[in-house]
Amino acid sequence: MGDLGAYQGFVVGSAVYSNHWLTDAAAFVRSNRELLLPQPVWLFSSGPLGARATDSQGVDLCTAWEPKELCELREAIRPRGHRVFFGALVPGRLSVAELSSRELAYTRASLPAGDFRDWAQIQEWAERIALELAQCDATHEKDRLPMAHTAGAKVPRARTRQREALPGPPWPEAFPHCGVKGRRHHGWSKPSMGMDST
Repeated sequence: MGDLGAYQGFVVGSAVYSNHWLTDAAAFVRSNRELLLPQPVWLFSSGPLGARATDSQGVDLCTAWEPKELCELREAIRPRGHRVFFGALVPGRLSVAELSSRELAYTRASLPAGDFRDWAQIQEWAERIALELAQCDATHEKDRLPMAHTAGAKVPRARTRQREALPGPPWPEAFPHCGVKGRRHHGWSKPSMGMDST
């Protein structure tokens, strides 16, 4: 994934299985805690399936699918936010064991096949993150400006170039692939942990 220290922000996500993040995703956060803690970080989970927002008991599925590691991750790196998004299930991409498990009546009902991702919702979330990062850039740029006066003597104010506004959603293609996305200077780089949330 290259030098993670060169990034100014991170978005880390994982598929959720049995209310748990994938092992590699959780391990990445734990092993990079010191790097992530002072940086702006957002987390996402991909899991719920189906067209309904609630289950048969009226429980919100996005709340029900929050990973059990979430409290630990919030304590470890203090992310700016966490979102659960509906996922996708393609039977042709399941392993033999997963297919066998899905043949059970209850499992089939709770794990319907199809793509249930709400791309408009994902894009809106990504755009909000891009806006926050742009605001962070503006704040840091202001902090780096020299003082206009020092001990009564005028000091020329350094010229600064306004950073370009970030384009629309920087990584909608990150779904269905889970991974780590970071912002380096004005562009977005997308090293992936190679996990598939479908």
